[in-house]
Amino acid sequence: MKMHKYYCQIASLPELSFDPVNKSVGLRDFLNEIVPYLHQIHLNWLNMLIMKEGHKSILEYFKNESLNDESTLLYSLDWFDPESEKFNMLPSYLQRFSAKFWQKRTEPVIIEIGLLDEYYQYLNQSGNGFIEKWADFELNLRNYLTAKKCEEFSISKQTQLVGSGDFVERLVEFQTLHKEIQVEWPLAGVIDKIFENDNLLHREIAIDQLKWRLIDEMNLFNYFSFEIILGYTLKLLILDRWNRVYQSEEITSFKEICEIIWTNEIEKNPILNYNE
Repeated sequence: MKMHKYYCQIASLPELSFDPVNKSVGLRDFLNEIVPYLHQIHLNWLNMLIMKEGHKSILEYFKNESLNDESTLLYSLDWFDPESEKFNMLPSYLQRFSAKFWQKRTEPVIIEIGLLDEYYQYLNQSGNGFIEKWADFELNLRNYLTAKKCEEFSISKQTQLVGSGDFVERLVEFQTLHKEIQVEWPLAGVIDKIFENDNLLHREIAIDQLKWRLIDEMNLFNYFSFEIILGYTLKLLILDRWNRVYQSEEITSFKEICEIIWTNEIEKNPILNYNE
Protein backbone atom coordinates (compact mmCIF):
# COMPACT_ATOMS: atom_id res chain seq x y z
CA MET A 1 0.00 0.00 0.00
CA LYS A 2 1.36 3.43 -0.94
CA MET A 3 2.16 5.56 2.09
CA HIS A 4 -0.10 8.56 2.47
CA LYS A 5 0.87 11.59 4.51
CA TYR A 6 -1.53 14.00 6.20
CA TYR A 7 0.69 17.09 6.31
CA CYS A 8 -1.93 19.81 6.68
CA GLN A 9 -4.22 17.88 9.01
CA ILE A 10 -1.44 16.91 11.43
CA ALA A 11 0.33 20.26 11.35
CA SER A 12 -2.88 21.99 12.40
CA LEU A 13 -3.59 19.72 15.38
CA PRO A 14 -3.52 21.54 18.74
CA GLU A 15 -0.80 20.23 21.03
CA LEU A 16 -2.09 17.91 23.74
CA SER A 17 -0.85 17.53 27.30
CA PHE A 18 -1.99 15.14 30.00
CA ASP A 19 -4.37 17.54 31.71
CA PRO A 20 -7.87 16.22 32.52
CA VAL A 21 -9.15 19.77 33.09
CA ASN A 22 -8.18 20.92 29.60
CA LYS A 23 -11.28 20.66 27.39
CA SER A 24 -9.91 22.66 24.45
CA VAL A 25 -9.93 19.62 22.14
CA GLY A 26 -12.92 17.30 22.08
CA LEU A 27 -12.88 13.82 20.57
CA ARG A 28 -16.06 14.40 18.59
CA ASP A 29 -14.84 17.70 17.16
CA PHE A 30 -11.51 16.13 16.24
CA LEU A 31 -13.19 13.24 14.43
CA ASN A 32 -15.52 15.59 12.57
CA GLU A 33 -12.47 17.50 11.34
CA ILE A 34 -10.22 14.59 10.42
CA VAL A 35 -12.55 11.88 9.09
CA PRO A 36 -13.42 13.57 5.74
CA TYR A 37 -9.73 13.46 4.74
CA LEU A 38 -9.02 9.84 5.60
CA HIS A 39 -8.52 7.04 3.10
CA GLN A 40 -10.95 4.17 3.64
CA ILE A 41 -8.35 1.80 5.12
CA HIS A 42 -7.28 4.54 7.55
CA LEU A 43 -10.88 5.19 8.53
CA ASN A 44 -11.30 1.47 9.21
CA TRP A 45 -8.21 1.48 11.42
CA LEU A 46 -9.39 4.54 13.32
CA ASN A 47 -12.76 2.90 13.94
CA MET A 48 -11.02 -0.14 15.41
CA LEU A 49 -9.68 1.96 18.27
CA ILE A 50 -12.94 3.82 18.85
CA MET A 51 -15.09 0.68 18.88
CA LYS A 52 -13.91 -0.15 22.39
CA GLU A 53 -15.93 2.83 23.64
CA GLY A 54 -19.11 0.86 22.94
CA HIS A 55 -18.05 -2.22 24.94
CA LYS A 56 -19.60 -1.03 28.18
CA SER A 57 -23.04 -0.85 26.57
CA ILE A 58 -22.57 -4.17 24.76
CA LEU A 59 -21.65 -5.92 28.01
CA GLU A 60 -24.59 -4.34 29.82
CA TYR A 61 -26.93 -5.64 27.15
CA PHE A 62 -25.50 -9.17 27.06
CA LYS A 63 -25.35 -9.44 30.85
CA ASN A 64 -28.77 -7.96 31.65
CA GLU A 65 -30.65 -8.53 28.37
CA SER A 66 -31.50 -4.83 28.48
CA LEU A 67 -29.87 -1.45 28.11
CA ASN A 68 -30.68 1.68 30.07
CA ASP A 69 -29.55 4.02 27.33
CA GLU A 70 -29.53 2.61 23.80
CA SER A 71 -28.00 5.83 22.46
CA THR A 72 -24.66 4.73 23.95
CA LEU A 73 -24.60 1.61 21.78
CA LEU A 74 -22.83 1.88 18.45
CA TYR A 75 -25.18 -0.59 16.78
CA SER A 76 -28.87 -1.40 17.01
CA LEU A 77 -29.66 -4.16 19.48
CA ASP A 78 -31.38 -6.33 16.88
CA TRP A 79 -28.16 -6.48 14.84
CA PHE A 80 -26.62 -8.75 17.50
CA ASP A 81 -29.13 -11.49 16.75
CA PRO A 82 -27.31 -13.96 14.45
CA GLU A 83 -30.61 -14.40 12.60
CA SER A 84 -30.86 -10.68 11.85
CA GLU A 85 -30.45 -9.49 8.26
CA LYS A 86 -28.03 -6.84 9.56
CA PHE A 87 -25.90 -9.23 11.62
CA ASN A 88 -23.21 -9.20 8.92
CA MET A 89 -22.95 -5.42 9.22
CA LEU A 90 -21.34 -5.82 12.64
CA PRO A 91 -17.52 -5.85 12.79
CA SER A 92 -16.24 -9.41 12.50
CA TYR A 93 -15.20 -9.61 16.16
CA LEU A 94 -18.70 -8.63 17.30
CA GLN A 95 -20.18 -11.25 14.99
CA ARG A 96 -18.02 -13.93 16.59
CA PHE A 97 -18.80 -12.64 20.08
CA SER A 98 -22.55 -12.54 19.43
CA ALA A 99 -22.58 -16.01 17.93
CA LYS A 100 -21.00 -17.33 21.15
CA PHE A 101 -23.10 -15.50 23.71
CA TRP A 102 -26.43 -14.59 22.11
CA GLN A 103 -29.21 -15.63 24.52
CA LYS A 104 -26.79 -17.73 26.55
CA ARG A 105 -26.89 -17.20 30.29
CA THR A 106 -23.38 -17.31 31.67
CA GLU A 107 -21.23 -15.55 34.24
CA PRO A 108 -20.65 -11.83 33.51
CA VAL A 109 -16.88 -12.25 33.74
CA ILE A 110 -16.98 -14.95 31.05
CA ILE A 111 -18.92 -12.63 28.74
CA GLU A 112 -16.46 -9.78 29.33
CA ILE A 113 -13.43 -11.99 28.74
CA GLY A 114 -15.05 -13.32 25.56
CA LEU A 115 -15.60 -9.82 24.22
CA LEU A 116 -12.06 -8.68 25.02
CA ASP A 117 -10.57 -11.83 23.53
CA GLU A 118 -12.36 -11.26 20.24
CA TYR A 119 -11.53 -7.53 20.23
CA TYR A 120 -7.79 -7.93 20.74
CA GLN A 121 -7.61 -10.67 18.14
CA TYR A 122 -9.40 -8.23 15.82
CA LEU A 123 -6.82 -5.51 16.49
CA ASN A 124 -3.91 -7.92 16.04
CA GLN A 125 -5.21 -8.84 12.60
CA SER A 126 -5.51 -5.20 11.49
CA GLY A 127 -2.34 -5.12 9.40
CA ASN A 128 -1.29 -1.87 11.08
CA GLY A 129 1.85 -2.07 13.22
CA PHE A 130 0.86 0.78 15.55
CA ILE A 131 -2.53 -0.77 16.33
CA GLU A 132 -1.05 -4.23 16.85
CA LYS A 133 1.63 -2.88 19.21
CA TRP A 134 -0.99 -0.93 21.15
CA ALA A 135 -3.23 -4.01 21.36
CA ASP A 136 -0.34 -6.06 22.77
CA PHE A 137 0.35 -3.39 25.40
CA GLU A 138 -3.28 -3.01 26.48
CA LEU A 139 -3.80 -6.77 26.65
CA ASN A 140 -0.59 -7.34 28.60
CA LEU A 141 -1.50 -4.53 30.98
CA ARG A 142 -4.97 -5.90 31.55
CA ASN A 143 -3.69 -9.42 32.13
CA TYR A 144 -0.82 -8.34 34.38
CA LEU A 145 -3.08 -6.27 36.64
CA THR A 146 -5.66 -9.06 36.69
CA ALA A 147 -2.97 -11.58 37.65
CA LYS A 148 -1.89 -9.34 40.54
CA LYS A 149 -5.50 -9.16 41.71
CA CYS A 150 -5.88 -12.94 41.49
CA GLU A 151 -2.73 -13.46 43.53
CA GLU A 152 -3.93 -11.11 46.24
CA PHE A 153 -7.31 -12.82 46.58
CA SER A 154 -6.26 -16.41 45.75
CA ILE A 155 -8.38 -16.52 42.58
CA SER A 156 -7.56 -18.88 39.71
CA LYS A 157 -5.72 -16.85 37.07
CA GLN A 158 -6.58 -19.26 34.28
CA THR A 159 -10.25 -18.28 34.40
CA GLN A 160 -9.59 -14.54 34.47
CA LEU A 161 -6.93 -13.85 31.83
CA VAL A 162 -7.73 -12.89 28.25
CA GLY A 163 -6.21 -14.56 25.22
CA SER A 164 -3.32 -17.00 24.97
CA GLY A 165 0.39 -17.00 24.22
CA ASP A 166 3.68 -17.08 26.09
CA PHE A 167 2.95 -14.15 28.40
CA VAL A 168 -0.43 -15.51 29.49
CA GLU A 169 1.11 -18.95 30.09
CA ARG A 170 3.83 -17.42 32.25
CA LEU A 171 1.32 -15.36 34.22
CA VAL A 172 -0.58 -18.55 35.01
CA GLU A 173 2.58 -20.45 35.94
CA PHE A 174 4.52 -17.83 37.89
CA GLN A 175 3.84 -15.04 40.39
CA THR A 176 3.84 -11.57 38.83
CA LEU A 177 7.05 -10.62 40.67
CA HIS A 178 8.92 -13.66 39.31
CA LYS A 179 11.89 -12.89 37.04
CA GLU A 180 10.31 -14.91 34.21
CA ILE A 181 7.46 -12.40 34.10
CA GLN A 182 9.72 -9.38 34.43
CA VAL A 183 11.90 -10.57 31.54
CA GLU A 184 8.96 -11.49 29.32
CA TRP A 185 7.34 -8.05 29.76
CA PRO A 186 9.79 -5.29 30.81
CA LEU A 187 6.95 -2.89 31.63
CA ALA A 188 6.02 -5.16 34.55
CA GLY A 189 8.69 -3.45 36.63
CA VAL A 190 7.23 -0.05 35.80
CA ILE A 191 3.77 -1.21 36.86
CA ASP A 192 5.14 -2.66 40.09
CA LYS A 193 6.76 0.70 40.88
CA ILE A 194 3.43 2.44 40.32
CA PHE A 195 1.69 -0.02 42.66
CA GLU A 196 4.08 0.81 45.48
CA ASN A 197 1.88 3.87 45.94
CA ASP A 198 -1.09 3.01 48.15
CA ASN A 199 -3.15 5.90 46.76
CA LEU A 200 -5.51 4.42 44.15
CA LEU A 201 -6.04 7.78 42.48
CA HIS A 202 -2.31 8.32 42.04
CA ARG A 203 -2.03 4.84 40.55
CA GLU A 204 -4.78 5.62 38.08
CA ILE A 205 -3.08 8.83 37.01
CA ALA A 206 0.30 7.13 36.69
CA ILE A 207 -1.11 4.33 34.51
CA ASP A 208 -2.67 6.84 32.11
CA GLN A 209 0.56 8.84 32.05
CA LEU A 210 2.41 5.63 31.19
CA LYS A 211 0.01 5.07 28.29
CA TRP A 212 0.58 8.66 27.17
CA ARG A 213 4.37 8.26 27.15
CA LEU A 214 4.12 4.94 25.31
CA ILE A 215 2.06 6.58 22.55
CA ASP A 216 4.79 9.21 22.15
CA GLU A 217 7.48 6.53 22.01
CA MET A 218 5.58 4.53 19.41
CA ASN A 219 5.36 7.62 17.18
CA LEU A 220 8.85 8.98 17.88
CA PHE A 221 10.00 8.64 14.27
CA ASN A 222 6.65 9.04 12.56
CA TYR A 223 6.13 12.36 10.82
CA PHE A 224 2.78 13.28 9.28
CA SER A 225 1.83 9.61 8.94
CA PHE A 226 -1.55 8.19 9.85
CA GLU A 227 -0.04 6.69 13.01
CA ILE A 228 0.17 10.24 14.41
CA ILE A 229 -3.61 10.49 14.01
CA LEU A 230 -4.07 7.12 15.74
CA GLY A 231 -1.90 8.25 18.65
CA TYR A 232 -3.74 11.56 18.89
CA THR A 233 -7.04 9.70 19.00
CA LEU A 234 -5.82 7.46 21.84
CA LYS A 235 -4.74 10.51 23.81
CA LEU A 236 -8.14 12.12 23.31
CA LEU A 237 -9.80 8.90 24.51
CA ILE A 238 -7.70 9.10 27.69
CA LEU A 239 -8.65 12.73 28.27
CA ASP A 240 -12.27 12.09 27.37
CA ARG A 241 -12.60 9.45 30.10
CA TRP A 242 -11.33 11.89 32.70
CA ASN A 243 -13.49 14.73 31.42
CA ARG A 244 -16.64 12.59 31.50
CA VAL A 245 -16.25 12.11 35.25
CA TYR A 246 -17.38 15.62 35.96
CA GLN A 247 -18.21 18.21 33.32
CA SER A 248 -19.23 21.17 35.46
CA GLU A 249 -17.81 24.52 34.33
CA GLU A 250 -17.07 25.18 38.00
CA ILE A 251 -14.24 22.65 37.97
CA THR A 252 -11.12 24.72 37.32
CA SER A 253 -8.25 22.76 38.82
CA PHE A 254 -6.68 19.32 38.58
CA LYS A 255 -7.08 18.93 42.35
CA GLU A 256 -10.84 19.47 42.12
CA ILE A 257 -11.34 16.96 39.34
CA CYS A 258 -9.19 14.43 41.25
CA GLU A 259 -11.54 14.74 44.20
CA ILE A 260 -14.52 14.03 41.94
CA ILE A 261 -12.76 11.05 40.36
CA TRP A 262 -11.90 9.68 43.79
CA THR A 263 -15.55 9.67 44.87
CA ASN A 264 -17.27 8.78 41.59
CA GLU A 265 -14.81 6.81 39.46
CA ILE A 266 -12.16 4.88 41.38
CA GLU A 267 -14.56 2.52 43.12
CA LYS A 268 -16.02 1.54 39.73
CA ASN A 269 -12.67 0.82 38.09
CA PRO A 270 -12.31 -2.96 37.60
CA ILE A 271 -8.52 -2.70 37.22
CA LEU A 272 -7.74 -0.76 40.37
CA ASN A 273 -10.61 -1.61 42.69
CA TYR A 274 -9.65 -4.87 44.34
CA ASN A 275 -12.88 -5.13 46.31
CA GLU A 276 -15.15 -5.90 43.37
